[in-house]
Amino acid sequence: MGFLKERLRIPLYYFRYLRSFLYDLERFVKHSNVEYKRFENTDKLVAKIISLYHVIEKGLALEEPRLRFGKSRIEMLIRCITIYTSQIDKNNWDTQVHSALSVLDEYLKFNHSHGVPLPDLEQFLFSHRSILSEEISKGGTQAVNFESLSLTDDPSFDAVVLARSSIRDFGGETVAMSDVYRAVRLAQKSPSTCNRQSARILMTAERNIIDELLFLQKGSNGFGTKISSLLIVCSDLNCYQGDGDRVSGVIDGSLFGMTLIYALTRLKIATIPLNWSKDHSEDKKLRRLINVPDSYSVLFFIGLGSFKNHFKVPQSNKNDLSDIVADIKLCDD
Repeated sequence: MGFLKERLRIPLYYFRYLRSFLYDLERFVKHSNVEYKRFENTDKLVAKIISLYHVIEKGLALEEPRLRFGKSRIEMLIRCITIYTSQIDKNNWDTQVHSALSVLDEYLKFNHSHGVPLPDLEQFLFSHRSILSEEISKGGTQAVNFESLSLTDDPSFDAVVLARSSIRDFGGETVAMSDVYRAVRLAQKSPSTCNRQSARILMTAERNIIDELLFLQKGSNGFGTKISSLLIVCSDLNCYQGDGDRVSGVIDGSLFGMTLIYALTRLKIATIPLNWSKDHSEDKKLRRLINVPDSYSVLFFIGLGSFKNHFKVPQSNKNDLSDIVADIKLCDD
């Protein structure tokens, strides 16, 4: 009897956990911005506009942006803005739509400054010229002087948070591993589910390994060669138990990773988080490329480098507080 129970243990776990994972899957497919539902409501439309304009912001923040880059994204962004403005009164436009127009305006000016005409985009923006003149229209890039970041020997938390941006124009100096270890030690103060401490860091400063990993990740075109060290933030599934922990590793690892990024910024190390929300085939490629323990869930990469004295970063305009903060209310019976 004991032997049979042991043989059935794993299938029973699969069956028990399946309902919870299917619940997550159903909610994700229902509410996420999947292709066939892209424009069903304005919230999803604004989310799509943000994701598209930020891609353009990131390209403009490179040291040497490529002319006419992101053509298909530009066309899709124009399409999304057109749909949005046909549905919403001008006086009620989301600030993110204003930001998108500002990004397109900077993109147009960048190409014009290099003698590249973009008549379709110019005509589109001309029809929104009055909006672009408003103070609310903030988007594109901003020039930063390293000294203005206020990263003194003992900076305030506010200074560290305000100094942090995703950097795509690194300096040429290498990062001291002693400082990276110091930042990891600080990140260990991050909270974790029942003190599970599942966060794990894989790191390398080997150029060939960094290049192969970035090629697989596909999110660092135009600046990957300037990343001097690379961290991979993981969460060890060995630390968890039961279907109630199915997302605990992502939460704990993300809390750890954000604290780590702030700690690195505090130590004057420039960072760029790089998403690893890949499908199963890409995750398997990563595991064939480097030695990732099987129990580790890979969450994201962090590229490291030095700060330049002068550089550009995306403005990444943030939502209004009223859009993200709401009072808790009991459901009606």
